[in-house]
Amino acid sequence: MRKIYAGLLFLFLFQFGFGQDNLRTMFYNIFRYPTSTPANREFILKNIFNSYKPDLFMVAELQNETGANLILNTALQTIDNNYARSTFVHNTSNPTDTLQQMVFFNTQKLVLYDEEVLQTTIRDINHITFQLKTPDIATNPTFLEVYVTHLKSSTGPANRQLRLDMVNVFLNSLNSLPANRYVLFAGDFNIQNSTEDSYVAIINPANPIVMVDPINRPGRWTKDITFQDIHTQATRTSAVGFGIGGATGGIDDRFDFIMMSENFRTSTDFFYIPNTYKAFGNNGNCFDKRIDDASCTGDFSLSLRQNLHNMSDHTPVVMDLEISQTLLSTVDFDKQVLIQFASSNLVSDELKLHIDLKQIYSSTELLIFNTLGQQIGRVRIGNQNEVTLHTQNLASGIYFIKLNTHPQEILKFIRK
Repeated sequence: MRKIYAGLLFLFLFQFGFGQDNLRTMFYNIFRYPTSTPANREFILKNIFNSYKPDLFMVAELQNETGANLILNTALQTIDNNYARSTFVHNTSNPTDTLQQMVFFNTQKLVLYDEEVLQTTIRDINHITFQLKTPDIATNPTFLEVYVTHLKSSTGPANRQLRLDMVNVFLNSLNSLPANRYVLFAGDFNIQNSTEDSYVAIINPANPIVMVDPINRPGRWTKDITFQDIHTQATRTSAVGFGIGGATGGIDDRFDFIMMSENFRTSTDFFYIPNTYKAFGNNGNCFDKRIDDASCTGDFSLSLRQNLHNMSDHTPVVMDLEISQTLLSTVDFDKQVLIQFASSNLVSDELKLHIDLKQIYSSTELLIFNTLGQQIGRVRIGNQNEVTLHTQNLASGIYFIKLNTHPQEILKFIRK
């Protein structure tokens, strides 16, 4: 066993010296897909994705598994087939309600870790746990908890109470999560204003994990031109040609949301990118008009708005998150780990590493960096499959090591 003494070592904090990656998120009520007209809307959805390719695509009003597969295999199809989906589950809360939620995700950035269905009095809330595909996923995973819902529609005290009941199911679920988890709560909320009890409950600072509205625009959103830039329903002024029901009258409701845990505002490792939350396709000048009205010009093109009009009676909601690390590609992730801890990554005097010699070169070196990302040491591994780093001379703090020939292989340890 080779011993390398700490006089050589000053180790690095990842976020200063290396790349970053984005996670693009979208929630979309896809309106009774796939049975509602027009037919073959997966091709319309694919055209929408030409303008915004989500890494995390959350949907409501998905009717069956056939529709889920059409979205996955047509709308989200890529050359390398890098998208997957969560499990389709028929509504267990009310089997007569055929509308369900689902999550699709980019496997080059996210790993599906767990799935759960939360029952309510109306319809299920789908809870999916992901891990970010970071270089240190095996030793220091970052978890993303995604909840997707479709709250009870309509006005009146009884319907408001049903929405609150559903929200409370979500909030109770937060009690089972570690306090540092990142959480998204997305869906068609059918909430008309920020004083409704269900909205107030979501952003209650006493919640076990504090949730916030990324754009923080309180008020009575419905039919108020002041909020026309964040309205998401209705994209249409007429339901003719669009199957059963659907909202009409022009876009004048903020019903669709992506809420996030407060740590997306405070973390430097995984955080919300300001001003990326959008009612996608809404140019902010279409109050009470169809989304593709010729007068509604702006950043979102007419062809995109026509596709949105034909796809659903809602617009999507999107927002971008930033990750301080460069995520692994599928190829990198599927390889065997080249360097890993042989003992705990919380150390006092020495750190033990195991090296997979079958996949590295004899000239491979450990590169050592300080907390500013400055390389201040390098050690050749040679033919040693175990290395002990003596760390007693290091100051307390967080440190990282990587391989010069495989820069995606990065480990973090903590000197007590």
